[in-house]
Amino acid sequence: MRTTARATNATYRRVVVIAVSVLILGAVSAGAEPPVPSAPPDGELAFDIPLAGCLVDDVVALKSQFVRGVASSAVDVASEHGMENAVTVVEAAGELSAVANRISASMEAISQFDPTFGIEGIAPMMPAQGAIRDTLFGLVVWHESVTGKSRDMATDLERVIRALGDLGNRSLRMGRDINRGTEPVAGDGGVDYVRVAENTANVMSAVAELDLVAAEAESAAVELEQLVWTIRDGRGVAKGSRVDEEWEAVQSATSEVRRLTSRISPAVTTLQGSNSTFIGLMHAVDGMSRQVDLIESLEADARGTRRLPWEAMRTDIAVVEPLKVDVIVPAEAEGSYPQEALDEIKELLQPVVESDRLLAERAIEYATTQVAMHEDRIVSTYRAVVGYTDTAAERDLESARDQVDVLLRTNMHLQTALTSARSAREWYALGVSHQMSGYCSENKALIAYKNAWLHALNAGAAAQRALQEAGA
Repeated sequence: MRTTARATNATYRRVVVIAVSVLILGAVSAGAEPPVPSAPPDGELAFDIPLAGCLVDDVVALKSQFVRGVASSAVDVASEHGMENAVTVVEAAGELSAVANRISASMEAISQFDPTFGIEGIAPMMPAQGAIRDTLFGLVVWHESVTGKSRDMATDLERVIRALGDLGNRSLRMGRDINRGTEPVAGDGGVDYVRVAENTANVMSAVAELDLVAAEAESAAVELEQLVWTIRDGRGVAKGSRVDEEWEAVQSATSEVRRLTSRISPAVTTLQGSNSTFIGLMHAVDGMSRQVDLIESLEADARGTRRLPWEAMRTDIAVVEPLKVDVIVPAEAEGSYPQEALDEIKELLQPVVESDRLLAERAIEYATTQVAMHEDRIVSTYRAVVGYTDTAAERDLESARDQVDVLLRTNMHLQTALTSARSAREWYALGVSHQMSGYCSENKALIAYKNAWLHALNAGAAAQRALQEAGA
């Protein structure tokens, strides 16, 4: 893929060099920037750019190259690079659930041998005077005061065991969600990229929750471990007894919980990084895919030409800059995505820029031609108004030319058309310059080409108004 992309980019640069060599003398002076165009008013455009079918096909092909390339790279990396971390997270989540169940089983076994769980100050009694605590493991009553340590310990023990059981169930559920979300999704034409992006978003949500579960489980395990040490060191548990052995099993299980959470956290962090990058890439794919669909759905007129809504020129800007700033740059800084894959994606930005250059070039060609044609008609009209004839005396001809010149300069719509046409060419020249600069200048090039397109629209519309003002 990288070799093909580089060869394609080399072709683009050759095309761009040719385009630069034929630029008319309207380039921007050093240090100056042409005026930013205003957007056309809402409603049907007074002037639009007809696009030939072959040009539309070229634009679609270039944008589709970006869509296919970025989507393919993202899916490949997600399946190869991300799956290892996903498997680690899913396995650890399942083991965490199993350990939580082991702890509950050990507590049940302890209650069979000693309903007091070895907590000093507690003894099993029949229900009496409502002074009964219904725990997870049976009915127990405190012999000491309600402010005694045994009550606090029993309350804490019940809370921690309940929490660990709940966390185990949640981790298992999150693991299943992650597992389902990482399964390949096939579509009619191969991989269903939209479904893949949706699934990845669900995985991100499950991973984030599992990260919280792991942190809570770590805290609960530490607390349980301290409680177990306190109980085993008390007078209620005989050393070496069956109850003491079960408490030792609980203590061992809490260590296992902490080991699992230490496995989950780094794997979750890496998975979140790669998945975050993947989602950003798929958002870019979705945005560009929508534009491709829009262009392909444009209706052709009797001549087979199509007209592109000017707002479409903003789509590439809205896709490329966030992709670079919010996805590629963080991924490079964090090392959460293979650099080779990121380099391939960077190269795929060039076809997008080239597609907008083709559109801007067509807009300038058409609008400039229309402005020149309208100007010729206006000149002919003004010459007729002032009585210009080729057979007149030289002094009369000079006077007629001066009068025509005044009329031309006072036709503000014509002057606006000429200024907009010149600004369109200047923005196009800037766009070509930015495009030749390569990576880091794509958005500047896209903005320049959008401005060239808008100036072309404004130039054509102003030329039509100038024609009406002249009565031509």
